[in-house]
Amino acid sequence: MKNGVSRHALPTLHPPARLALDHLRSARVRREAYPGVWLPEPVVEAPSAETSILVKSELTLAFLFLLERLGAEERAAFVLREVFDHSYREIGEVLGKTEAACRQLVKRGREKVREGRSAPVAVR
Repeated sequence: MKNGVSRHALPTLHPPARLALDHLRSARVRREAYPGVWLPEPVVEAPSAETSILVKSELTLAFLFLLERLGAEERAAFVLREVFDHSYREIGEVLGKTEAACRQLVKRGREKVREGRSAPVAVR
C-alpha cells in the first residue's frame, strides 16, 4: 500500500484517469479552435501622391528654416558634411579654410540646429 492506495485498486483507477486526461485534451482542442470566420489581415495603404508631396514640401521648408539659423560659412560646411558627406579636407578646400576650422564650423552648426539658436543678423 502506497499513499493510501492498494495495488488492487490501481486497475480500477486507470480508466477514470484516462477519461479525465482525454477530456482535458479535448477541451484544449476546443479552446484552440477558432469558432468564427477568419478575418483577413489589415491592408496597409500607401499614402496618396498628394499626401506624399505635402510631406516632402513641409520637410523641405523645415530644413530651409533650420539652415537659416546658420551663418553662410557654417551653412556651407554643415550641408557639405551632413548632406553630401564630404571630408573636412574637401570642405576646407572649398571654403579656403583649414581642416580644423571646418570641423569647428560643422560642430557649431550642429549645435545651433539642435539648440534652435539663430545666427546673428548683421545690421548695416
